[in-house]
Amino acid sequence: MKKQSVCFSCCLLIAVSLRAEGNGFTLTLPGAEEKAVKHSPRLASVESDAASAREKALSQSSLLWPSVVVDGYWKYISEVPSLSLFGRTITFGANDNYSIGPTIRWNAWDGGLINARRASAAAAAAKDADARVSRRQLLLSVRTAYFQTQGALEQVRLLAESLRLAQFQYADIERRVRAGASSRLDGLSAHQDVLTRLAQLRQARADLAVSLRELADLTGEALPEGDLLPLDAATAKDLPADVEPANLVPVLDATALSQKALAPASDGRPGPRHPQLESLADSAESARRAADGARAGHWPKFQLSARSSLDYPNGPILEQINQKSVGVTASLSIFEFDRISRDIRVQEAQARAFDERRAQAEEDLLRQWSEARDQWAALDAQRTIFRRRAAEAEELSRLVYESYKAGQSRFLDVQTANLRVLEAEVQSVRADFQILSQLALLAELSEGE
Repeated sequence: MKKQSVCFSCCLLIAVSLRAEGNGFTLTLPGAEEKAVKHSPRLASVESDAASAREKALSQSSLLWPSVVVDGYWKYISEVPSLSLFGRTITFGANDNYSIGPTIRWNAWDGGLINARRASAAAAAAKDADARVSRRQLLLSVRTAYFQTQGALEQVRLLAESLRLAQFQYADIERRVRAGASSRLDGLSAHQDVLTRLAQLRQARADLAVSLRELADLTGEALPEGDLLPLDAATAKDLPADVEPANLVPVLDATALSQKALAPASDGRPGPRHPQLESLADSAESARRAADGARAGHWPKFQLSARSSLDYPNGPILEQINQKSVGVTASLSIFEFDRISRDIRVQEAQARAFDERRAQAEEDLLRQWSEARDQWAALDAQRTIFRRRAAEAEELSRLVYESYKAGQSRFLDVQTANLRVLEAEVQSVRADFQILSQLALLAELSEGE
């Protein structure tokens, strides 16, 4: 009988635990980053643009190699030229004419094609760098959303604990009111605290739901349909009175684990290998190569060709022949109303524009990094202060309540002390979230992500 009672109790405990947990939502920071990279349509679009640019560069390169084509023609003429000589008519051809065979062509020298290939290769490198910039920005967005969700989840937990304390004090004061040890005023004030904490907790759960939806949108995670009522795991298993059960229980990394993962970012600095700077440098190089290609229009071009074909007729002789030919084509631009010179100046101006943008971007990156570094250092120094303040406020709150029960303090002092505890703990949580956000920004700005 005892064993059956123990088994029944264990089953009941498991059932209650499962009911309290609701739908699970477990997501680590590395998992969120990986899912965001796989899910993002914007990143996929930018990477497709980069792939397109690489294929275009390869296509330009193929123009520098010999090409082999099979071509031919057929035509029918109604009148065949002829010549009458000494009573004999000689025809020059036939009504049917055709030629078919392979032809090899090679641009033996074309400075425009050579520099077009180099310009396309530099443009493809710029697109690759743009894709890396987009990837960094996506990681910054998903990390910020993840840290915001961590902070919102922790605030829900703190408010739930504050609600439990308010409910405990209210129950204790109600007993004291019935015993005549406290006034009805104290009882109403204590109940006001309970109602305030209930409202704050409900709003915090709504804020957590918003953060979860933003995170799910970035990672492609599925959330329950309808209104979200999320709670942290500890609160979901031990609900305070008058709190609605959770239909979603997020489980995220501990804040310390996230800080450890991003700690190296505090030592990074922007550098010339930052993808934003590389993109602008490659774009400038592409424009310079395009200018060189336009400049090659002042120089001659040479093309070699060779052909072997089956032709009919062989002039005036109506027979099929295997015709072989080799040729060289040369061309040189003499006068084009200054078009080539203007094209050169256009591309050179584009190159200078990209160089100036790169210089400005380098200054901006360094300034933003310095600002983020200053903020991170200040928050890191304040975090210890906030934690100490929260610990002391909690001890002070306990002492003030003991003093109130002894009749040495007013209940207003208890309320003030409790509010200080909540404010100190929330401030400490916000500092952790802000530190993580600054670390994520430092990682996005640094040369090596």
